[in-house]
Amino acid sequence: MTRKSRTYSPHVLKENYSYNLEQITDLYGVVIATVRRWIRVEGLKRVPGVRPYLVHSSELKAFLARRQKARRRPCAPHQLYCLRCRHARTPQMGTGTIERLPNTTIRFKAKCPACGGNILKVVSRANWAENHPLAAYLHEAP
Repeated sequence: MTRKSRTYSPHVLKENYSYNLEQITDLYGVVIATVRRWIRVEGLKRVPGVRPYLVHSSELKAFLARRQKARRRPCAPHQLYCLRCRHARTPQMGTGTIERLPNTTIRFKAKCPACGGNILKVVSRANWAENHPLAAYLHEAP
């Protein structure tokens, strides 16, 4: 079974356009009950006093942006986000490696202590130094 998307792109919406519920379900591949729940429970504002329900594109964009912002989980400077665990994790000691990318960034890779999966973070070379919080987790070469 594949997981449905929980993020919906606001870029498919037209400017200054009102959508009915069926059009929203076609745009995002959700069932009509989901859109009704967004209106009734999650705070999506519809055009008042109009049947069938209409939702203005600016309201839908603002709603989707609020929804996405609420899902964000920021990491501390010494943490990386594990996609397998879906949590910010401090990497295992001695498992970190760095790879210098051509676009003047550094990719820091390490192992997740909870699940053993690979976790990574891209850091600007300007922000990377020997005293960077992730430098303590680098693998020591023999």
